[in-house]
Amino acid sequence: MLNQEGMAGQEWEQRREEALDAVLQTVAALAERPGPPTAEEQRISAELRRTLEASIEERRLDGDVTASPLLESMQLLVHVGNVIDAVVDTADAEMDTEVLRALNAVAAMCAAYQEPVRAQEQGLPISRTVAAASHRSMGVLAYLRFELLPRLGGG
Repeated sequence: MLNQEGMAGQEWEQRREEALDAVLQTVAALAERPGPPTAEEQRISAELRRTLEASIEERRLDGDVTASPLLESMQLLVHVGNVIDAVVDTADAEMDTEVLRALNAVAAMCAAYQEPVRAQEQGLPISRTVAAASHRSMGVLAYLRFELLPRLGGG
């Protein structure tokens, strides 16, 4: 059954699980990989880390009391997904395919929140399924931010 946001409930969880699995597998693969990250991986990591930190800080300082924490989280997810897509589009052949797979999985997870953000901005209610999924998706961003990106250097 589809909710008002256009996706079946299990699809939200499936995207989140795919993103989390991809990030965790990549972290494990990087731990086993000999040698340092490539210059391209360091560049991508630095750009993503810088953008993530700036976005989080901007939302913290914004002080928009009209936006709900749920809406702010979903907006952050959408923004991060767009940033990942843009950064990955600039990657060259020096990028590890496992790293690209993880980043693309996170971007796909984040992109799913575009419709719920629009709905929330129009004052429509968000289902509990989407609210719970967005909360768990923020956990995936934490793994990306604190586990995967630091292993790629560029900080």
